[in-house]
Amino acid sequence: MVNIKIFEVEKEFQDKEKAFEIKISELQKKIHQLDQDVQEKEDECIKLREELDMVKEQSQMLQEKNQGLEARYGEDQQKWGKLSERVTLQMDEHKYAFQSKLPVDPFRRDNVF
Repeated sequence: MVNIKIFEVEKEFQDKEKAFEIKISELQKKIHQLDQDVQEKEDECIKLREELDMVKEQSQMLQEKNQGLEARYGEDQQKWGKLSERVTLQMDEHKYAFQSKLPVDPFRRDNVF
């Protein structure tokens, strides 16, 4: 009877030990899977940081290019303004020279005749 009891206790102990080994194995698999997931997320994070850095560089380049274009636009505006002033002055000079040669203003002569 005692031997049977010892056998039952030993059998119960072996069953529990086997259950614990199975549980430990399952937990180790989960840990391994979680480690893989963490590694994948870290790799993804690294890729995203690299993409972010690339986008920042492109943004900086575009801002510099935009500033250059704005500066050129300002220069072009100044050139066109000066050119417009010169053309206006030349037109005024030609108008006065033409008026001094004719007794009638050429812009009003149609009304006079």
